[in-house]
Amino acid sequence: MVHHEVGDGFDLLETTIEAVHSAFESSAVTAEQLVEAYLSRIEAYDDRLNAVISVNDNAIQRARRLDATFETDGPVGPLHGIPTLVKDNHDTADMPTTAGSSPLAEFVPDCDAVVVERLRAAGAVIVGKANLQELSFGVDSVSSLGGEVHNPYALDRRPAGSSGGTAAALAANLATIGTGTDTCSSVRSPPAFTNLVGIRPTRGLVSRTGLIPLSITQDTAGPIARTVGDAARLLQAMVGFDPADPVTAAGVDQVPEAGYTSHLNADGLDGARIGILRDAFEVTNPDTQLADTATRISAVTERAIEDMAAAGATLVDDITLVDDDLVEAARVVSMEFARDFDAYLADRSETPVDSLRELVETGEIAPSIERRIREAGVLDRDGGDLDENLEYLRALARRDTIRTEIIAGLVENDLDAVLYPPSTVLPAPIPEQQPFSEMRCERAAHSGLPALTMQAGFTDDQIPVGVELLGRPFAEPRLIELGYGFEQATDHRRPPEQFPWRVIARHRWSIISTVQIHRHGRPTTTARNPHGLGPMPVCHSRRVSDRMATHRDWLLYHPWRESSRVRPKKSPTALATCVSCPRKECRAGTSTTVPPISRVRSTMGSHSTVVSWFPETTWSGPSIFSSVDTASSSESIWAAGASAAVASSADWLLAVTSAIHPPNEYPKSPILSKWSRAHSSATPASAVSPWPPSQGP
Repeated sequence: MVHHEVGDGFDLLETTIEAVHSAFESSAVTAEQLVEAYLSRIEAYDDRLNAVISVNDNAIQRARRLDATFETDGPVGPLHGIPTLVKDNHDTADMPTTAGSSPLAEFVPDCDAVVVERLRAAGAVIVGKANLQELSFGVDSVSSLGGEVHNPYALDRRPAGSSGGTAAALAANLATIGTGTDTCSSVRSPPAFTNLVGIRPTRGLVSRTGLIPLSITQDTAGPIARTVGDAARLLQAMVGFDPADPVTAAGVDQVPEAGYTSHLNADGLDGARIGILRDAFEVTNPDTQLADTATRISAVTERAIEDMAAAGATLVDDITLVDDDLVEAARVVSMEFARDFDAYLADRSETPVDSLRELVETGEIAPSIERRIREAGVLDRDGGDLDENLEYLRALARRDTIRTEIIAGLVENDLDAVLYPPSTVLPAPIPEQQPFSEMRCERAAHSGLPALTMQAGFTDDQIPVGVELLGRPFAEPRLIELGYGFEQATDHRRPPEQFPWRVIARHRWSIISTVQIHRHGRPTTTARNPHGLGPMPVCHSRRVSDRMATHRDWLLYHPWRESSRVRPKKSPTALATCVSCPRKECRAGTSTTVPPISRVRSTMGSHSTVVSWFPETTWSGPSIFSSVDTASSSESIWAAGASAAVASSADWLLAVTSAIHPPNEYPKSPILSKWSRAHSSATPASAVSPWPPSQGP
């Protein structure tokens, strides 16, 4: 079971860095417990989101070391023990770095990206790598390795991209904070679509070393978080000079001495002057399939403008900063992509491919990504001659003009920032593609100026909408003041209803069950018992190891914890039992102890639960349990239920509850309940009634 309370009642749902650190100080929770809880949520929910490509097998050990350090020396840095997701185009020496591309699935760089180094130095626990638009080329967040990322507020819609995995995961509370990269929209449109905050930093503030590039003149890493405060704290850990990336010299002395958190001013909008960029509200392509949603975006944005005025801001309407045609004429992504990606590969040893062309020609990347690359003519560009390519050089020169004109417009009108929607249309339904023409990302991307996206509210059908603020060079402190003031005045952040703190526990094979909530080992609520035999002591952990997964005839999954009041002194242990299994080592009624598995965890300590599934097989029947004396126990009996997808192939389901017992020791007298549902291998799926039944089986 997955729930929001860990440790001594600490609530991780919608928690913040500040709240976590307060809980560490009061001993309400440890970093290890917090990491375990987030990993549990990832396991329970991510099969619906496809937001996380991989989890870090070292995360719990890292958290444990940080806990030990905290006990003796205090926090190691401003992100001490904070579970963090990084986009999977950040180099990590302890996990594959794939950019979502199947040909790179096993590629592990020799060292971390500079941004990742800084996060770890600040005390962050990297719990996993987030899915993304493959190679970051596009705004859908679909990849050959991770699949299509789903928007947690509307699972049939996209979260935008390319940092859609980070955004979807944070919106569903699968980590505390996360990073994205922004070439043109990627830390802004995904937060806008998932009710989050994202900051694209000024060019030169954050190092690009160790990021898989898309366009070196536009790429930057940036923070994504649920609150402006967390985004500010994360940005603080990411910034700094990097000798390997000389552009970062421009950011020296541009970070406030007291840090970005010193600008978390609840009155940040009082006296502010914000320009409204009306031409950015209009749909570029009226023929796009989502054009009719523009009015819904505008309605929410107008309410946000009214809220800013109510909080003390002066809104200067219908500002024009720079000609749209000039902005579009500064595009260089398709020119730089192959050159920069190939240079990244050349700097690393043992890469599975040597060039973007070779990767594309494997035929393994997502079809939509391959089509985009070929249609954009990326592979037809000669990256070696760009320094002499007049088209390219003119595009870069236009960027200087764009930057100058935007800054001049801000100064001339005495503006702190300009406001516009990150996208003129709502998230696209899957499998439709998100129209890039409706993204309003290029002003910041082509000028190198900072932008902050934050929650603006919801449409009538509860789809999140964001607003973006574009500011002056290195004006992140002022943007944070404006964003924090708006956040405090409106409080639009709320978690998606489909990913609550209480979970219907599921195996990877879609076994589901109702759960009972315990606190400090005592039942606080009672789940429905289909047998009508009274309260059910139930706890449940979800995913079995690959070794256990090979025994598909029958699995007993037994998580163990020493106590719910303290951290387990030993890792949870799983016990697998196989019935009618063809393997020689797997005899009917025998048990195989599986080594401790970091992902196998029980969040409750007072009881154990075993859940089994018999897929597409005929079980020999209850005679196998003839030696079990169920009458000797007074524990309640519970039968698990299968989802509709599983019911078509699962005739027998079994659940076991017993008093807690030592690890590696099978319960002497477990309570067993067998449930036969139209038990016959010839029974069609249509004959299997849905669960739960109206009365006990």
